[in-house]
Amino acid sequence: MTFLRRLFGLLLLLSALLTFGTACMSYTYSDALKNIPAVPTLPEQTPISTHRQAPVPTPVPTPVPTPVPMQEAPEPILPKQASLVDLSAELITFPYYHQVTEHPVQLQSPIAVVSVLLVPLTEKELADVTLWPEASIIVLTGGLQPMLAAIQNLDMNAVLFAGGYAILTNLPIGTITTQSVVLEPIPGKPLQVAAVNLKDPSPLLSLQENPDYVANWQEAVQETHLLREKSMSALLEGLEDTPTLLAASLFEPSGLDWTASSSQSSYRTPFDWPMSEFLMEKGFVDSYRATHFSEETDGGNTWSGTIHGMDLSERVDFLYIKDIIPVETSVVEQVVEPAKPGSFPKQSGVFGYFLIP
Repeated sequence: MTFLRRLFGLLLLLSALLTFGTACMSYTYSDALKNIPAVPTLPEQTPISTHRQAPVPTPVPTPVPTPVPMQEAPEPILPKQASLVDLSAELITFPYYHQVTEHPVQLQSPIAVVSVLLVPLTEKELADVTLWPEASIIVLTGGLQPMLAAIQNLDMNAVLFAGGYAILTNLPIGTITTQSVVLEPIPGKPLQVAAVNLKDPSPLLSLQENPDYVANWQEAVQETHLLREKSMSALLEGLEDTPTLLAASLFEPSGLDWTASSSQSSYRTPFDWPMSEFLMEKGFVDSYRATHFSEETDGGNTWSGTIHGMDLSERVDFLYIKDIIPVETSVVEQVVEPAKPGSFPKQSGVFGYFLIP
């Protein structure tokens, strides 16, 4: 009986093995390909390139002109068909806004870097504006007619001020006051631009007109300083508490250039020139000297002339800054037409890049 049971179990096992083998023989390689792809597949997604892709430029939106609020915005009295150079001080209500474009240039970078050019103009000769470096802000100091001629040849909005200077820019203008403009190169980052032209009275003119002052020039400087400091104080008191650039034609050297180690000029002695000291006390930084540390190798002179037979070369034009960062500052040679070789005085401009934090 036991033998029969074992025989029956063996027959069942052989039957199961035969059935399984037959099934495996019927499932061929072709059948397998129908269910298992020969090439493995991945979920559909954007392929990752192994090559460096050229950056896709971000489309720049067309700037939308914004209204310029001004304090007592003056209207030109001159007929519209007349040329700008035909204006005179009697026909102008300062500040005078000369608009050539309603589409200001808005900086696209999140970091506001502006370029500024200060040009002290001669009294009569016309400047060749084609030789000036490109700048987003140009400040002119000097006589009215040379300024008007320069503005006429520049495709920039301009504001003329009663103090003998003009500010030109195509950056968005937020406010025009009686002595400055507040720009907004990037929304939320204002930049106040002011200027001063203290040619009369000046130490240089005092020395030139009074030979007796040459032997006692420090006294001449102190005599002219009180009136000059009063004018500068009135300007600074009217400014807003915001990042500021002050373009200044002071016609007075800087105390940072007249040091004990200064041997660039034989006539220099250590002297704290009062106007540069005054501006430093007010928190303003001399951008040229901040980016050129040696008065020996980087004089940066913007005025050269002869007074009573003595040749003088001094840095009397400045880009002072407050709460902004100087990146680079340089001197721009002033070229006038017609050129007069050997003529004095010679004047140069100051050009710089500045970061608005």
